[in-house]
Amino acid sequence: AKPGDWLIVRDAKPSDQLASFITNNSVCHAALYVDENTIIESVGISRHGVGVRSVTLKEFSRGVVELNIVRPDMKQFSTPEEAIQRAKNWIGNGYNYFVFIGLEFKNRYICSELVFRAYKPDSKLIVEPIHLFKYGRRIYTNTTEF
Repeated sequence: AKPGDWLIVRDAKPSDQLASFITNNSVCHAALYVDENTIIESVGISRHGVGVRSVTLKEFSRGVVELNIVRPDMKQFSTPEEAIQRAKNWIGNGYNYFVFIGLEFKNRYICSELVFRAYKPDSKLIVEPIHLFKYGRRIYTNTTEF
């Protein structure tokens, strides 16, 4: 993975399995790759806090049963460096639990909204993790548990 890539995963965690069931999609979570020690994600359920946060790749990969690395094709909006800096600035912001019923809250993000808006901050489009594949090129997939 390169800085600015999206990590789109299917996870064995109960919260992610519930998200997959509700959205009827195989992948259920997305995050922004910064470097081998830093992943930025937004989570709604976690013992380690909710909202936009930074975790290590090891922490992120716990329970992952499918990993897709997608290189965003969003350079017309932002460079990977700009997207990473924007996402870093959002660390500590909340999770938007109500996005799927049409309620939007400033500075609150679901996982896929975080990675998409890091590149295109003015977008009002809500992109589920499965639809992120349309905005980039899949460069890696692995369906073996880490």
